[in-house]
Amino acid sequence: MYRLLIVPSLLAVGPLAGCNYKGGEDPPAADTAADTAYRDGDGDGYSELDGDCDDANPDINPGAEELPNGIDDNCSGQIDEGSDRYDDDGDGYSEDQGDCDDADASRGPGTEEVPYDGVDQDCDGADLTDVDGDGYDSELAGGSDCDDADPAVNPGAEERPNGIDDNCDTLVDEGFTDDADGDGYTADDGDCDDADAATYPGASERIGDGVDNDCNGLTDDIGLDDTTEITGDYSGTYFGLSISAGDFDGDGVQDLAVGAQDDSEGAYRAGQTWVIPG
Repeated sequence: MYRLLIVPSLLAVGPLAGCNYKGGEDPPAADTAADTAYRDGDGDGYSELDGDCDDANPDINPGAEELPNGIDDNCSGQIDEGSDRYDDDGDGYSEDQGDCDDADASRGPGTEEVPYDGVDQDCDGADLTDVDGDGYDSELAGGSDCDDADPAVNPGAEERPNGIDDNCDTLVDEGFTDDADGDGYTADDGDCDDADAATYPGASERIGDGVDNDCNGLTDDIGLDDTTEITGDYSGTYFGLSISAGDFDGDGVQDLAVGAQDDSEGAYRAGQTWVIPG
């Protein structure tokens, strides 16, 4: 007679070692907080220990491609890096927010514009060349405004008797003074020819034109008066063998150059020139 003996088998309950876990370690006991870090909850191949910053979304993990979507897709700690939505230079503005140079933190919307430097700091599309806003670019930027700090001074302004070149024509108060030639001097100021803008007190004397250019009462003078005596170093120098006039020292006043055949040491025909300042 045969009897059937049934022996219950032992059934192990609980997670298998190394199954669906990351990190190279056996997981802790089930149903603990630490267990979650080992699990790849979204099945994307990364657990929290592997750097998955959103283990409930399989599209977000350290191996994902970063997309311009306002999400840290690749868990790098940055959002939308490499796209126009990302602020590459850290100035608070991305290309999508109007940053015209996202590699330069000194340029972006709201940045103070530096005039006349050829750089668009505030990303409004142009450098600042008209500081006073009168519609004329400054001379410093290649324009015609002679005072870009005063909107009342520009080439289109009306000249007024105020001691200022209001219309930027290089003349002051023209039409309001007795300075007929516009050289800045009236007859009362000592202008000896108020019909000639090149003739006025302080002008450079032009030798040979027969005009008293500097209005000092002398014609073609170079600063010497009729009491000046020109002599050489010694007898026989032939001092004054040649004479020439010109502004040799660059001060705007004519000077006199006098040549001699011999030099001051007596060398015959060695030649020497003396310049007498005007």
